[in-house]
Amino acid sequence: MKSRIQYNAEFVRNNYDRISLQVPKGYKEKLQIEATLRGFKSLNAFIVDAIEKQCDLDLRKKTDRE
Repeated sequence: MKSRIQYNAEFVRNNYDRISLQVPKGYKEKLQIEATLRGFKSLNAFIVDAIEKQCDLDLRKKTDRE
């Protein structure tokens, strides 16, 4: 029987891609504060939203290129 941790790890592995992002020291904390002030649940959600707006995309939708 799989534990909840194993199930969650497998789900993430099968449903998400990981992108590593490097920013200068101190930026992460500033971005986390900004995300919270703007009502985002996570820094990840804030970054994805910023990318979508900058590129005029909706990354939740499938595209013809996929």
